[in-house]
Amino acid sequence: MDKFKIYRGASYNTALGFINTNDFTRTSANTQNYYTLWMDNSEDWADYPKRSKSLICTNDLSNTANYGDSYIIIPEDNAKIGICPGEDLWYSFPAQLKYIGSANWGSSLDMFMAAVNDAFLVLDLGQPKTAAELHHALSNIETRDFEDAIKLFDSGNFPDSSPYVRWRVESVRTLLSVMRRQKVETMFDAFKLVLDPIANNFSATTTAKYRVQNTGAPREVWVQGKCLILAVDYEQMLKSDDCDKLMAFFQKHNINIEAE
Repeated sequence: MDKFKIYRGASYNTALGFINTNDFTRTSANTQNYYTLWMDNSEDWADYPKRSKSLICTNDLSNTANYGDSYIIIPEDNAKIGICPGEDLWYSFPAQLKYIGSANWGSSLDMFMAAVNDAFLVLDLGQPKTAAELHHALSNIETRDFEDAIKLFDSGNFPDSSPYVRWRVESVRTLLSVMRRQKVETMFDAFKLVLDPIANNFSATTTAKYRVQNTGAPREVWVQGKCLILAVDYEQMLKSDDCDKLMAFFQKHNINIEAE
């Protein structure tokens, strides 16, 4: 992997460490966790590492600067790796989202998730916490539900009087336009189309087959499995066979660094 490195910015407070990502569960920071629930449990993403059990990384060293110290991530050969088509997952789903950008929330996945959350609140469906709850809620939202909610709001008889209701209903209008463009009847089908890994050019691989260089097009990658974590400044101190020996040592003695 000399030419095909994986980097991560983090604050591990160590120059060298070992981590098994299967030992922790991460939740998405600063956003709704719906896309993680979907990607971790959808058949469409079955060949990919689980986002909740992965380190979020990059193939571009410069992209680590804002997240702490810079590390090289060296996964075991059988570790799963997911590769985004862009440098950030948020902007890696253009196949559908490119049609629905607006001044309010552009075409990022983050804003799409916020709109879906608005729809759950407008329709009084709560906020799903599990994959089963998410699938149930999405399957029970049909275009006519959005149409009825919009009609009720426009008539001035909407029961929700919170100051955010206008923005939430605007999200519903946008999602309804998405469903009409996609020619689907439920939000489950709309969600599935938006998060289609094939249509959006995602790819899944393992460490042994990983071949993504920094060629002027940074990519977000995520890794699930056992990994060595090596500070960039220490890279020249180790040879590839040293990495294998260190991996074996850390596993034998059950030495882990704390996951972020």
